[in-house]
Amino acid sequence: MSFDGEGGGIISQSTAEDYLSNYQQGPSYTWNQGVKGHYYNKDFFDDLLEQTGAVGIRIYYGSRINTSNVIIPELVLVAVDSDGNDILSNDIIVDVSKVCPPVCPTSGLGT
Repeated sequence: MSFDGEGGGIISQSTAEDYLSNYQQGPSYTWNQGVKGHYYNKDFFDDLLEQTGAVGIRIYYGSRINTSNVIIPELVLVAVDSDGNDILSNDIIVDVSKVCPPVCPTSGLGT
């Protein structure tokens, strides 16, 4: 399969709500300690996309162990070049999100 640079798409709020509900009702939700989402400041996306050759962002699933020895899900963001390869030469790899909960919106999908 060749990389064409395409990826992502717009979905309706209803579809997004369905996706979140499916996730929250699944067995991994308990394992994920009820994490609903991750917040990133837009500057991190700018930093990733401003790298030479970047055409998009790939998001990997990961986890970390907190100080209470609890596994916390994380997302790892990295820029991608036109060949579909991760751009790792600039040491710009993003994590350290604000996790919901406890930092959740008062309205929207994460409520």
